[in-house]
Amino acid sequence: CTSCTAGCTGCGNCPNAVTCTNSENCVKALTCTGSTNCNRARTCTNSKDCFEAITCTGSSNCYTARTCTNSTNCYKATTCTNSTGCPGH
Repeated sequence: CTSCTAGCTGCGNCPNAVTCTNSENCVKALTCTGSTNCNRARTCTNSKDCFEAITCTGSSNCYTARTCTNSTNCYKATTCTNSTGCPGH
């Protein structure tokens, strides 16, 4: 799956995919669902390492997310629902 550039589903290594679903190593993906290493993803759902996400749902390490739901490490979130690391919480 390393050659996937559009979308990856159920792949173990998707370094070039724009969209990841149930995949790993999605370092360039803009949208992640059930995936890992979503370092640049803008939208994360049930994913990990969403360091630059704007919206996080059920995800982890949402450092810059504005909206967090059921997520962790939402240090800059303005809307937090059942999440951790939110400002003022």
